[in-house]
Amino acid sequence: VCWAVLLLMGMCGVRSVILLTGAGAGGAQLTALEMLQVIFGLLFAILIHLLNHHRHASGVLDKNLHIFSEELFKKNPHPQPCARGHARAISARQMLDFFQAFQEYIGSSRNMYYVCSNILLPLTKSYKLSYAELAGPKTLEWFCSHFWGTPFAHFVETVTKHAQVVAEELNIQDFAAATYWICTFSNNQWRVAEEVGA
Repeated sequence: VCWAVLLLMGMCGVRSVILLTGAGAGGAQLTALEMLQVIFGLLFAILIHLLNHHRHASGVLDKNLHIFSEELFKKNPHPQPCARGHARAISARQMLDFFQAFQEYIGSSRNMYYVCSNILLPLTKSYKLSYAELAGPKTLEWFCSHFWGTPFAHFVETVTKHAQVVAEELNIQDFAAATYWICTFSNNQWRVAEEVGA
């Protein structure tokens, strides 16, 4: 009902502007009510635009979550829970694939809070597993401790650089095969209290 009132006021405001411009230089002015109608009409148009943009963006993200979920299923068709700890790491390749799939939503400034609530939780919802278990867990070689508020792109860049340097020093061909225990990916975000013993 509220949106209908705003729409009606906006339409009246547009009508007033049309009448005013039709009056020419004859000195016609908008009344306070007409001015409010114009302002509310503009605000309503902006609000509708933002809501449609958000709905479209959410729809595209949902579609990409579905596509990526199918890709994960091809690589790991029977996700199973495994003991928490060293056997629940992910490879740098798995992290890079994840980032590449959702980079347009994550950008350069969104952090792990965004990644967890908007991407990891929806991806793992049907199985209620950790991302590592869903993607195919690896045995850890490296443990990552990090601040969730850091931009995720920076985190990915840092882990990638680490994997490259280690691969170069150890003469390993595929740097992306390096495995990392990363709390967001390795802990089951559906059972965080159990996972961390809180």
